[in-house]
Amino acid sequence: MITRAGVFIGVNKTGGLQVLQDAAAGAVRMYEWAVAQGMKPDSHAKLITDGGGKKVGPDLIFTAINDIIQLPGVDQLIIYFAGHGVNINRCEYWLLSDAPVNASAAVNLAGNVELARYCGIKHVVFISDACRVAPEGLQAQGVRGSDIFPNLQVVDRSRPVDQFFACMLGRTAAEIKDPVEAAKNYRALYTDIMLNALYGLQPEVLDPPDAADDLCNYVKPRKLESHLEIAVPRRVRELNLQFKVNQDPDAIITSNQEWLARIKGKDVTRGERTTPKTTRPGGTA
Repeated sequence: MITRAGVFIGVNKTGGLQVLQDAAAGAVRMYEWAVAQGMKPDSHAKLITDGGGKKVGPDLIFTAINDIIQLPGVDQLIIYFAGHGVNINRCEYWLLSDAPVNASAAVNLAGNVELARYCGIKHVVFISDACRVAPEGLQAQGVRGSDIFPNLQVVDRSRPVDQFFACMLGRTAAEIKDPVEAAKNYRALYTDIMLNALYGLQPEVLDPPDAADDLCNYVKPRKLESHLEIAVPRRVRELNLQFKVNQDPDAIITSNQEWLARIKGKDVTRGERTTPKTTRPGGTA
């Protein structure tokens, strides 16, 4: 059995940008999934959001990740972010609470991917439910970002790092109006579709067990990537948003046999979630 950990970040309010409704709540839903998967709360599963007026900065995320790396025997680390994002010179930046006034109050994704390869954890996964558009104005273009991974080289050989993006380069990640919720409630389309797969509600994504005595099925990155490429635009069409939302997900997968979710057989056949849905309103851009 592998030991897994995750840091789940949601930032609704960034500087003077439009306040998002579901970024923090999306991080909560991902955190609940992680705990249902067996990640230990607080030590191995960490939730960081700006809920209740809190601020999210790079130091807070760095401490959470560094604490996990120092734990013995962690095999996989998932970093999830929902909030505002920009792309500067083809480099991704996740904007945190004090950006862009504080040019360092952002996560330099490309730089952290490189740090993650040598941090000693066998498999690192970044999940980004954020926009990938060019920033508007000189102030936003001055964002430099920060490292949230420690500068370690505890191994000589690089480890696989997978990246999932809610949209293609230069596109926006939709925060859509949920037809089931009240008028002012919004949901992050990409996160919810991903969670449906991670909870085992999409049987076509599942791989069978490798061993005869294993009673579980698995969600692996490459099948998840293929599913998201079909399911996200299909959901946009179902909601009749194709003329308002142009969202096709993207991914960079470097792992081979690693998996993201372990689903017991009964959970697949019954199509049941192992934790209740979050009822608070929640979207990303």
